[in-house]
Amino acid sequence: MLRDYLRLQLFSTDAGLMTTGVPLDIAGEPVLIYANLKILLTDGDGHRLGLQWKGAAAVKPCFRHWNVFNKDAVQRLAHASSDEYVEISEHDPAKFRQWGEEEFRDMADLLVAADAACIPKARLEEMHKGLGFAITADGLLACPELRSVIRWQDVLRYDWVHTMLSDGVLTGEAWRLVEAATKLKLATQEDLYGFLREAWVVPQHRRGQGRQLWRIFDTYHSQANADAGAIKCCSSEMLSLYGLLRYWSVQRLPEHEELAPARKCFLLACDAVDILLAAKRGHSGMGDAAVALRSALN
Repeated sequence: MLRDYLRLQLFSTDAGLMTTGVPLDIAGEPVLIYANLKILLTDGDGHRLGLQWKGAAAVKPCFRHWNVFNKDAVQRLAHASSDEYVEISEHDPAKFRQWGEEEFRDMADLLVAADAACIPKARLEEMHKGLGFAITADGLLACPELRSVIRWQDVLRYDWVHTMLSDGVLTGEAWRLVEAATKLKLATQEDLYGFLREAWVVPQHRRGQGRQLWRIFDTYHSQANADAGAIKCCSSEMLSLYGLLRYWSVQRLPEHEELAPARKCFLLACDAVDILLAAKRGHSGMGDAAVALRSALN
């Protein structure tokens, strides 16, 4: 569906953005507007469906970088022991190697050919898992028309809400802090439950969820957090929660040498969300925010 929609949007003989253009009246003058696809933005599941991408189920969980492997995969795979390969937890973006456009197309063609060759199903699934895609002849990435005008590695985008708040960086770092505090017997999830039940004044636009944040650490959800190794909540809840957690980590959590690394990483993750929100609300320019965000994430 995405393939057919983009073909209609770009190449339609009626109003294709790259063929006939879209007529507009600007100050009384007829003007034809032409355009190409600049950004394709969605969450991970949207990319998984649209790109026939395997996502976290693949050995290579990134659609943009060919040398990024799942956690602990480099240790398991002998051929991946080279310094060229990194795991998904790598913090230095300079070590990531992006697919070249030609190499990306060759990979797509290889999978299309393998699918057409009717090779054993187990072998085909092994290829899909190893390369991170399950591309077929009728898929988006195999479409020759779209290939001729779109560099897929340049247009694909992933939204910050899912990257940071929904099973993302901040939820993981918050749990590392809670987990470390529990192991050191400085605080527990039950303590957080009590902390969030205090008489906080919640902003009107978040009042419904803000009054229920304590449920994230009740008996049922505390076990879910421990099982997942992350704070299990929706992105809007995490957006309300992270400021309170930051206050708790600085004002309520005792100082301890072994806790310091987890606290520092959590606070830096909070700083990254602050930068994103400042850009979203127009309090800082996008360029300045990009520089600050890169530094904070590193």
